[in-house]
Amino acid sequence: MVDRSEKNSYAVIPGVSTVKDQLKSHAFVMLLDARSQKMRYFRYSLDDLKASDRKFELTIGGSFFSTDGMILNLEQGGNPITARISFRDTYPWPVTLLSPGVMGWYAFVPGMECYHGILSMDHAIEGFIEADGVRTDLTGGRGYIENDGAFQCLPPGYGCRPTTSTGKEYRFLAQ
Repeated sequence: MVDRSEKNSYAVIPGVSTVKDQLKSHAFVMLLDARSQKMRYFRYSLDDLKASDRKFELTIGGSFFSTDGMILNLEQGGNPITARISFRDTYPWPVTLLSPGVMGWYAFVPGMECYHGILSMDHAIEGFIEADGVRTDLTGGRGYIENDGAFQCLPPGYGCRPTTSTGKEYRFLAQ
């Protein structure tokens, strides 16, 4: 996401890390702030993860992500980060049988380690993000949303599994 002035840019990445030792597997939200050059990683139990199997809606802890917007409620070491952001006029990559999305014909290849999609190549954003006591107005800025669904992990043998209770792909988000 970038604000109207193009001076403030953020990437928000919710996801899941699965490893051989299932006790170390966890959900996370990563926040990258280009202006301050800070990266923050917020770790959550897998029990704090809820994902829709019908549309792109994801909750990790007190944060919510969808193609309509996101709400961030993150805290690490007493430095809360909050955001209330709406997305308007999303522009998804068209997906049809003859044009299967950003992956092209690879979308039909079974056993791929990861499947990619673009949920919005460009959209308007409204709202704010507040970090380190500084509130940044993002209204009038632009955004981008992609997803990655991992069915297998590298290297082989790490005991990875689909990461939703329905056994379907789990979608990651970068905005």
